[in-house]
Amino acid sequence: MRIFAWGRTGPLLAALLLVGALFLGNEAPAQSGSAQSERELIFKEAFRFYQAKAKKGDPKAQFYMGLLYEQGPSGAPDFETAARWYRLAADQGYREAQYKLALAYADGRGVPQDWSEAARLYHAAAEQELGEAQYNLAVLYDQGLGVKQDVKLAIEWYRRAAVRGILPAFRALGSLYAKGETVPLDRGEAFFWLTLGAASGDTGAAELRDLLGETLTREERASALKLLEEWGQGSN
Repeated sequence: MRIFAWGRTGPLLAALLLVGALFLGNEAPAQSGSAQSERELIFKEAFRFYQAKAKKGDPKAQFYMGLLYEQGPSGAPDFETAARWYRLAADQGYREAQYKLALAYADGRGVPQDWSEAARLYHAAAEQELGEAQYNLAVLYDQGLGVKQDVKLAIEWYRRAAVRGILPAFRALGSLYAKGETVPLDRGEAFFWLTLGAASGDTGAAELRDLLGETLTREERASALKLLEEWGQGSN
């Protein structure tokens, strides 16, 4: 299973658009010279806008400062400073900052690589129902990275991530139940999770579902159908 890098480009985009609306209006700067200079101007205003709030301890602004330093005004990131801002927000319980700081520890980006610290931070964000953190925590339990390997806990977190619509979680669950290596073989449940993944747009899950579907027994199909009906009722 792969660590989920970041499923939401929205926060940084929202930051830039907000600053653009506040300081630049809806029109691009007249005679800005180039797209690069326009980008640098937007970043400059973003820094000014969020830094004032961040220095006063606003965790959301601190998180945005981390995003801005991670991107850099001209595309040159400053991961160490980004991590420092993420930490300030994470220490206040801001889940997105906990998630981003966990990614930094997993990759050794701006901080020493530390899977145990990554797991701790993923867990903190996962308990606050951040789906990407739930999925990554499941991967760590699945592979025994930074935590003692525990497939039961991995499945629990994969399920919670799947409920929040994290695509890789559906395929991960389907694969586990289809292989039956670390959990009891259950082809009906495997088909159920892969079908959900396929319905959500995961082409990999669709391929696995189709291959599995060719060999399912009538009983296994009935089991998968029952699970799908229960899932549908639970979402209503």
